[in-house]
This record gives sequence, C-alpha cells and structure tokens, in this order.
Amino acid sequence: MLWRLYIYIKRFYYMVYVLWYTSVMKNGLVLGGGGAKGCYEVGSLQAFEECNIKFDCVAGTSIGAIIGAIYTQQTIDEVVDFVYAISPGQIVKDLFEFPDNFKDVLENKEQIKTFLEHFIKEKSNDISPLVHSFEKMFDYDRFIHSNIEYACMTYNVSKMQAQPFYKKDISREQAVSIIMASASCFPAFPMMDIDGQKYIDGGYADNVPISLIKEMNADKIIVIDVHGPGRNNTINQNEISLYIEPILPLTNFLDFRTEQGIRSLRLGYLETMKYLNEFSGYVYTFNRGSWPDIYRFEQYAKMVFKNHGILFEDDFFYKAISSVLGYRPKKLINSYFEMYQFGMLLEALALCSGTDAVNLYDWKDFIKEVLQRLRTIQPIQRPISFMDAIKILKNAHKEDIVVYFYGLLKGNGYRLPITYEPLKSIFDVSYAMASLWCLLDQYVKMV
Repeated sequence: MLWRLYIYIKRFYYMVYVLWYTSVMKNGLVLGGGGAKGCYEVGSLQAFEECNIKFDCVAGTSIGAIIGAIYTQQTIDEVVDFVYAISPGQIVKDLFEFPDNFKDVLENKEQIKTFLEHFIKEKSNDISPLVHSFEKMFDYDRFIHSNIEYACMTYNVSKMQAQPFYKKDISREQAVSIIMASASCFPAFPMMDIDGQKYIDGGYADNVPISLIKEMNADKIIVIDVHGPGRNNTINQNEISLYIEPILPLTNFLDFRTEQGIRSLRLGYLETMKYLNEFSGYVYTFNRGSWPDIYRFEQYAKMVFKNHGILFEDDFFYKAISSVLGYRPKKLINSYFEMYQFGMLLEALALCSGTDAVNLYDWKDFIKEVLQRLRTIQPIQRPISFMDAIKILKNAHKEDIVVYFYGLLKGNGYRLPITYEPLKSIFDVSYAMASLWCLLDQYVKMV
C-alpha cells in the first residue's frame, strides 16, 4: 500500500535525522516555568528518554530550573517519583488543596482561612517542604560532574535585573539556594538571599530562557513552554527545532494535587510522543499500531460523505474540535496530521461523549468506547415545530444537539427530514458529528 510506504519512508528519514543530529550536533533543551504545570515537562522527558533523544545542555526557569537540574544528573527517576507522590503539603507548609469549584471552597474554608491569615501575617509562605524535597533529589556531585551543561534564570531584586547562573557559577554551598531562587515565585514564595543579594523567580526576567541555551551554543533547540505566569521574551521560531506546547489545558500553576500532577505528567508524555511522530491523533492519542486502521477509516469516511454530497473545508475539522473544547488549541504538526481529518471529527464526538482524553488508545477500541458512551446520553424531548427546535437547541448542550440530530437521521433513513434541513447550517458542527455517528454504526459492522 502506497500510504504505508509513505509513512515508513517519512519515519525512516525522521529517525535518520534524529540520529544524525544527536551524533554531530549539540542538542539543547529549554524548560519553561509554570509551577504545577511543570509536571507536563517531566512527562515530556519520559518521551524523550523512550525515543533515545538526549540533550547536551539544559536551561530552565522556575520549575523548569528544578527539573533541568535533576535531568543534568542524567536521570529523571527521582523527579518522576516526586510527581507521583506530589501534594500541596510537599510544596508549601499547610497549603490547602486547590478548589475545583465554589463547593470545594466552602468545604475547605477553615483550612483556606488559616493559610491566608498566615500568608498575610508573614507576607509569604513557608516553602521548606519544597526545599527538602529538592534536596532529597539533588546530588551535587552527579550534577557538577555530568557532561550535560546547565543554566537557570533568576531575577536579582537588589540590582533589578535578570541574573542567569551557569553550572560553572554554581558552588556546592549555594547550589540549592540558586536553583530554588529561580523557582521563588514572589510574593507567593519568599525571596532567596544569596551573598547579601535578594533573588526571585526567573519568570520575572524570562520564563522560557532560550537565550541561555543559545549562550551554551546549542545547534538544535527543543523548547517546552507550559505557559506559566511570567515574562515571555520575543521568540524567533526559525531558531527552534521543536516548540512543544500543551494541546489540552493544564491545571492552575498552584494546583499541586496528586491527581492533577499525574494527569499533567501523562499529558506531557502522550503529547510529546505525538510531536515526535511516535503516536498519532490530536487531542486523543493512539498507539503505534493504530495508524493503518486510522488511514482506512479516513478513506472510508471521505468516500461515504462525498457520495452523500457532503464536503468539508480543511479548516472545518479544526473548527469542530475548537467548538467542543471552547478554545482554539495549538495545531499539531507531525507526519500524520495532514492526513488526519475525519479522525478529528471523531475526536470532537468523543469529547461530547465524555471519553477521557488523557489515555493511550487503540483505534478500534476507541471507536467502541465512544459509541458505548454516546448511547448512554439521554435524548432531549423532540420539539413539535421547527421554530421550537431552534429555540431549544440554541440553549442545549453540544452533546444533546448531536443526539437530537442523530435521532432525526436514524429515524429517517440516515437523511435529515426536509423540514429540518435549515438546521444543518445553524448547527453545522453538531450535524456533522451526528452524521459521523451514523457512519460509525455501519463501520463497526465491517471491521
């Protein structure tokens, strides 16, 4: 099959490209700041390790500085274990669990009140738990003797200027203080005192310190930007080999709950594997063996919709995903994405069904799970008239609109009753998803 040969050739040349770069070029990694969002970066490092991609130099700000320091020791095991055991109390003393909603605020109001009273009184928080956790992971001898170069960004409050630190500047006595200074997100975290100078989070200077990796003369630069709070300097994309940003949203930068940390780590791994052409999908992720099935599905769906006179503009599928998510996610560029269209429409349908996006799926199992979940959605009461339908659907949830269209299509030989034809243009994405649902009913009988 030509499509299979095409993919194999692209993957072959990509691996040759990676091996060539890793053997003759200097690889640099930039880890942006972002507090709890940094768990995503740990997942990315797992993906790099699995793909045997190594770095000769690392630069980081804030949580990126902490993770980068551990990576410089030529291991990520300690920081992975830290994420799996992370909790608010391991970061800040007496820090409460970040509330998801107002109900959680009410249930934890006394704990939140105590924490805020202490913060107001002391004008900062006690981050000794974070310092202690870092000291357990950090080994200065392994760090300083590693052949991986390192730099972190801080902000010198005493001089009111950015202050980078390179490995050669970091002594045994000051190592922990310097790295923790990069992560001192003032005023939530206290300033760090180093040689009589006051330092705070490097995010006040440069949250994604590409300038530091360039100073270390990296030939190939990979950046992980988790969009934490801080200053983002102008980026020349031509200097970047790969710029990784989360596609799905991450938690709040102060949300250090265990389940959120693990979710972010898992997301970092899955999304980075897609950036590296190892996995396919967009919001959802599919294993290496899924692409032949995805490609066949794409061809089948294209043929069926074309035979029914339904054609889509290329941007429609991205529009479908965005309309369900409620925001426009970063577009993913890899070897698979240009051939992945109806798969995106299926992903939009999966989001409506409530299928978990932070998981690694086999394509066929994914379709079965989506269909199973869709069947559990209770249909809304069918309106009596066309005008009633418009009024009800405009106030309905996206999944309810999809189920409504699906009912109309299935009850009319998979065609929309002529009276309801105008609804197609008003609710175009929902109609397209319902049409795909009808197609899936037939498709699963064939495979």
